[in-house]
Amino acid sequence: MVRRILVAGLLVAASGLAQDSVERGLSLMKSGDLAGAVTTLQDAVDRNPANLKALRGLASATFMSASATQDKIDKNRRLDDAASVLKKVIALSPGDVDAYYTLGVIAWTKSYADLRDARTQLGMKPQDPGPLTDFSIRQEMRARYEPVIEDGIASLQKAIQLDTKNADAMAYMNLLLRSRADIRDTADLATQDVREADGWVNQSLDAKRAQGGGIIQGPVRYATAAPPPPPPPPGGPMVPGSIRVGGNVAAANLVTKVDAVYPPLALQARIQGTVKFNAVIGKDGHVENLTLISGHPLLVAASQQAVQQWVYRPTLLNGQPVPVITTVDVNFTLNQ
Repeated sequence: MVRRILVAGLLVAASGLAQDSVERGLSLMKSGDLAGAVTTLQDAVDRNPANLKALRGLASATFMSASATQDKIDKNRRLDDAASVLKKVIALSPGDVDAYYTLGVIAWTKSYADLRDARTQLGMKPQDPGPLTDFSIRQEMRARYEPVIEDGIASLQKAIQLDTKNADAMAYMNLLLRSRADIRDTADLATQDVREADGWVNQSLDAKRAQGGGIIQGPVRYATAAPPPPPPPPGGPMVPGSIRVGGNVAAANLVTKVDAVYPPLALQARIQGTVKFNAVIGKDGHVENLTLISGHPLLVAASQQAVQQWVYRPTLLNGQPVPVITTVDVNFTLNQ
């Protein structure tokens, strides 16, 4: 009996430690410490592999860390790690729509850059229909990405089956079908993919309108976006004890930068440009407030989501950290 009580007590203690790790990991992720979040949430998963909150947090932190790195090999490794965690989520919770959806996003993220570069190499414009015009390049891309794209399409189909009004999943289905069109054997098959992709664009727009509008964006979803606010008054926000620095000066102190996820509808509509914010950076280097100055409405939410995760080196005045007011630009180009 005593042994049973001791074992039960140890299990309760372990569960408590795991839960503490989850909350600490989620807090680190929110603050922009993605490496710390991944390590802490992985510890929680190691303590309790069936902890769905820990698994979902680990998948999100790992995906975000992939977005934050510019190294292609490292990015793909982290994307694969995130996908592996999401599959564990699905094994425990087969109806998890967001897990299936994010698997589709990962598939598109992994395949898009190389297919875009192949088009550029071949002199194909973004609006030119598939498939890729060079047989050997098309074969190489197919060998590398056909399984990735097919798995992504299957994941998005499951997400839409579970949530028939999932506009985000429909938008990414459109993008993956266009990627598949580029590696098809014949123009007829590519045309079929593009025609199906166009259908998903229309369904996505219909679903979003039925929800009352809003912006389709990356894996982390937000409520329907309000129209962009008017430009701030001259001089921007006032923060007691703060100093104002130029955007280039602030950028030199940026230590953690998470890239904005290109909104799929903006990609489809061939929208590019710069989103500009007035930003208040706190004494600890984290972004405390963003005020929109300018930018296309389809690009604003994704920009805000990314910049809120940026972390700067604290600015010192007379040896003491002070808040900083500056401007931040987020650029979207169709060849990025």
